[in-house]
Amino acid sequence: MIKETQNKPEQERKAEKAVLSGRQKLLIRAPRTIRIIGAIGIVFGGLMSFWCYRDYLNGNETASAGMSLGFLLIFGTMGLWLWCYGCRMLQVKGEEILFRDIFFRKHRYTLDDICSVRWNHDGFLFSGSTGKLFKIYGYCPDCKRLFELLEERGAQVDLPGRMFSPEQTAAVHPDPDKRRFLVRTSPWLPKEVSKIEVRGRQLAVSKLFRKEFTCSCLDVAKIQLKENKEGRLNARIYGGEGTCLAKVRTFSADASDMRCAFAFLRHMIELGIPVEGAEKTSEYVRCLLQNRFVSFSIGQSLFKEEYQRICPLLDRYAAVFSDLGIQMEYGPIDKEQKEELEKSLALEKITYDTFNRGFFICLQRDGQMLFDKKASLPLAEMVMLLAEAPEMGRGRREDRYLEDQGMAAVQNLLYFRPIPEIVIQQILEYFLNKVKKKQIHISDIKRDWS
Repeated sequence: MIKETQNKPEQERKAEKAVLSGRQKLLIRAPRTIRIIGAIGIVFGGLMSFWCYRDYLNGNETASAGMSLGFLLIFGTMGLWLWCYGCRMLQVKGEEILFRDIFFRKHRYTLDDICSVRWNHDGFLFSGSTGKLFKIYGYCPDCKRLFELLEERGAQVDLPGRMFSPEQTAAVHPDPDKRRFLVRTSPWLPKEVSKIEVRGRQLAVSKLFRKEFTCSCLDVAKIQLKENKEGRLNARIYGGEGTCLAKVRTFSADASDMRCAFAFLRHMIELGIPVEGAEKTSEYVRCLLQNRFVSFSIGQSLFKEEYQRICPLLDRYAAVFSDLGIQMEYGPIDKEQKEELEKSLALEKITYDTFNRGFFICLQRDGQMLFDKKASLPLAEMVMLLAEAPEMGRGRREDRYLEDQGMAAVQNLLYFRPIPEIVIQQILEYFLNKVKKKQIHISDIKRDWS
């Protein structure tokens, strides 16, 4: 559904001002459950070790000093580690940042000391001009507020789920020689690759306990794809002699491509590397492999093809809603029509800031909009198929970085991102379920967009 959002809601602006003025602080720490489990582990390990050693001193043959030490090391050490980890803390008050690490050491920074925030496989890495500063794990509302504060100061905040983060832009650059991005794989498995760095037509492969080696993309003989029922995609990369150079794992339903695995597959396909098994994968995979920057003319033709592909599904559900006395309106829209639709629905803004072309779905009865009775949101959806590259100049540090990542080269291009039919079907099934259960109400908002 279309959700009511604003550029910067008044409540969030007030919260940020309160943080910067020092009247309010942001506190990011591990859940209390981790400290509780750690305390239980310490107590359990200590008691079991004590009882076992006491029985050993009393002559019990089944007890031994080794068992006592084992209980202490296994449960006590694990509990102590969880307790210390749960005590890690990041506090932001005014311009000051206080970070407490696992050894209870306190480190003090300012917001301007942080130059970049980058998502890694196990958390968010904060870096300054001198290198790594600290890392936080997990994500919470205070994290989001902190990232927004850093972005306003021009820090490079590169997070998953953003269509045009600096890393994602570097991964989909139209020139293969200028693509620079990191493919995150499985860092904890010694037999598998921990990361693959794409440097244009070169690959830097790293394995646990092994030295990094560099090879050409053309040294790859083929890539074999396999997808299981849970939606996990396994990509095996084979060299010229048939040896498996690396294995990349990712979820095919992850539309944000947080690990840049699909960006890597698209890069290899463009360089002429054969990919086996792509025809046997799900529609999610096939759509993600088509994401790319295109010219305006090519983008318009791709949009028409994609919309015509989805039209039969929309026609089928329109007939179902018609039998229930509901009119389902749908059709293509551009950027100007999107703004008119937002005004008609009394919404200030939706999340698609870079919207160029797409289509809308809207339920109504006798020209009046239908709303979800519980959520008080319109039963409508706006789907983006073509996106515009964001404008440069978002911060004092960001300008130069985006230019280095090739953002200037894509300013006049459109980003094509097809959507799987199953996603549209799930949206329509949600609407249909609301109508059948009569969890709707008819609003006074009438259709007045073209």
